[in-house]
Amino acid sequence: MLKFITTMSLEDFKKVKNVQSIEVKENPKTRKLFFVYGVDTGAVSSNYKPGEPSNDVISWVENEHGEDFFLLHNRDDGSTKTISTL
Repeated sequence: MLKFITTMSLEDFKKVKNVQSIEVKENPKTRKLFFVYGVDTGAVSSNYKPGEPSNDVISWVENEHGEDFFLLHNRDDGSTKTISTL
């Protein structure tokens, strides 16, 4: 399970990282997507659907092993079902 530390728009991410563009690429061996910004890379959600860039966000996340990384994913469109509010 991922812990979301912060989420930002693509434009905010580019400003923070001082890059002009973000490229989504596909690993030809695994067919998995990743993104490139400057000389660094980030992960792309397996549920990511390319489309309107205004619906795309990048989150700084931490996995169950304590590893942190940037994750490109779609902004929640409100179609997710709330199971519980605590």
